[in-house]
Amino acid sequence: MKKHPAKRLVSFLLAALLAFPATAALAAGAGTGATVEVFNSGETSPYGGGQDLTNTEYDPFAPVTFDDPQGTAASAQLVIYAYDVDAPDELDEVFLNGHSLGILTGMDGEWNTTVLEVSGAALASLQDGRENSISMTTNDGWIVYIRSMVLVMGGGADGGEFDRDSAGITAALEGEQITASVSLQAEKDGVYQVEYAVKELDIQGSQVRQVGSRSQADVAFTAGAVYTESQTFSLPGPPEVYTSYRVDYVVKNALQVPVFTMSELIPAAVQAKVVVAGSQNLPGSAVSVSGLEAVAKALADPTKGHTTQLKIWVGENSAPPELEALQASAERDGNTLGLMFDISLAKEVKDAAGQTVDAASGPVDELDSMVQFTIALPESAQGKTDYVVYRSHGGQVDTLTETPNDKGEKMALHSDGTAIDLTVCRFSTYVVGYRDTGEAPAPTPPADRLDDEPNTGAAGQGAGWAAGLGILAAGALLFWKLRRGEGTAR
Repeated sequence: MKKHPAKRLVSFLLAALLAFPATAALAAGAGTGATVEVFNSGETSPYGGGQDLTNTEYDPFAPVTFDDPQGTAASAQLVIYAYDVDAPDELDEVFLNGHSLGILTGMDGEWNTTVLEVSGAALASLQDGRENSISMTTNDGWIVYIRSMVLVMGGGADGGEFDRDSAGITAALEGEQITASVSLQAEKDGVYQVEYAVKELDIQGSQVRQVGSRSQADVAFTAGAVYTESQTFSLPGPPEVYTSYRVDYVVKNALQVPVFTMSELIPAAVQAKVVVAGSQNLPGSAVSVSGLEAVAKALADPTKGHTTQLKIWVGENSAPPELEALQASAERDGNTLGLMFDISLAKEVKDAAGQTVDAASGPVDELDSMVQFTIALPESAQGKTDYVVYRSHGGQVDTLTETPNDKGEKMALHSDGTAIDLTVCRFSTYVVGYRDTGEAPAPTPPADRLDDEPNTGAAGQGAGWAAGLGILAAGALLFWKLRRGEGTAR
C-alpha cells in the first residue's frame, strides 16, 4: 500500500508518541527453549494503527530495546507480526544490534508473520550481556505497522505447551504447488491460532517475498493427543532458477504471541551451472554465459520432489574428430583456424532421495531458445580480419557470421577485438576462424612528426653525421699539407 498523505501525518504523530524506546520485561532465566516478548502493542483492530509501531523511510520507530536473555541457545528466531507488507517492492529491513536479519515478507492489506533467523554475529550479540535493540528501515513511499515482535530461543517455550521432540513438518513442491504437513502433540489443553507462511528465497537463501499464507483461529489442542494436518499452496508461477522456498508454521496464543514455531526448507527445484575446463587459451575467466536461466526453467521437471540441474560445459579441444571437415571449410574461405572448443549441455533430474532419474536425464544437443556465450580470444587470435565461427553439428559444418542464420544463431566481434559473442542453440564443436595476412604492421611514426615529412630517423641522422665528419677530416688534411708546402718554399 503506497503511503497516503494522511498516513504521513499519522506516522508522524505515532513517531512522536513512540519517540522513547519500548522496553519489554523478561522472565528470569530465558534461554534454551524460551520465548521472549520483545514488543506487543496490545492492539486488536483489523488494521494497523494505535499503539502499533509504524515505520516509514523518514519516520522510523525508535529502536525497541530489551535486556540480554539469560542462558544460551544454539538457534533463535525473531517472529514479527506486521500489517501491509507489499513485498517484494516494499523493503522493510530488520536489524538486531546493528546486524541485518533480512526483510519482512507479506502481502498488501494483510496481517502476516515473518520468521527471521538469528544466527552468526547477530546470535552472538544476544549473549554478550548488554542491552539489545531492534530497528527497521523502509524504502521510499511505503509504510508498515508492527503489532508484535517475539524472540523464539531454541524453538519455543519449554516445559509447557507442546512436545518439541515429537513435532515435525514436511513440505514438498510439485509443479506450481507446495504441500505442507505438520504433526504436533500438545502437553496441555488449550486453544491457539495456527499460521502458515510460504516464503520465496533467493540464491543466497534470503527471503524475497511471501507467496502464500493461511491462518486459522480457535484451534483446540488436547493434552497428549497428536494434532496433524496438511495444507496446499499455489505459487504465482513456475519456480525460478535457484529459487527455494521455506514454509514457516507458527502457533500463537490469544495475544498473537508465538509460543511454538517450525520451519521446513524446500531446496531450489531448478538450477543452472556453467563449467569451464581451464586451459592456457581458454581459462575459466574467459567464458561467460547468459540466457541459461530461462532454458533451465523451460526444461525443469515438475514431478513431485524432483530437482532439475542444467549444466553447460565449455572446454578447449585442439584435435576434434571433425577437424578435417572444419579445415576444409576454412581453406575454402581462405581462413585460418584459431581457438577450438566444445560446448555441451546436460540435463540431470534427481528424485527426492537424491538419485538420478535416468529416463529424464542426459545430454541436450539442441534448444528452442538461445544461449549467449562471451569468449575472450587469446592474444594469438587477436588483430585479425574477417572473423567467423565454424561449427560441426550432426555431421555438417556451419559457418556463423554477424548475419543470423535460419535459427537465429550468429557471432559478433567485440569492438576492441578481444572477444566474441556467440549466440547459439546447438551444442557441438566450435572453431574461431579468421583471415591472417601475415603482414607485419607498419612502423609507427614519431609523435612529433607528420606522416608526409621525410624520414629523419636515427639511422639517417647517423649517416649524415658520418658523411659530415669525413668531409671535415679531408679538409683538415688538405689544409695541413698546404701549410707544409708553404714552409718548404721558405
